[in-house]
Amino acid sequence: MNKYYKDGKTINYQVIEKKIKHSYIKIRNGFLLISKSYNMSLGHILKQIDKKFDYYYEKLISIDKSELSLWGEVKKINLIK
Repeated sequence: MNKYYKDGKTINYQVIEKKIKHSYIKIRNGFLLISKSYNMSLGHILKQIDKKFDYYYEKLISIDKSELSLWGEVKKINLIK
């Protein structure tokens, strides 16, 4: 797991190299999952993350209070009073 810092904020990301033509950035449980081709440089992808840093950061820290992520699965929480 790697970290990207900007303005005192941190985004965790993981890079997977595949035999594909394009790169993909997906938001997962608390980190960005980056799929890239073997030929594409990581610097190019980090520039894209830098451009949309605030968007990714807000998506990663926003937590729905009615859902819980447990072992990679999202579970709904029903409060009973």
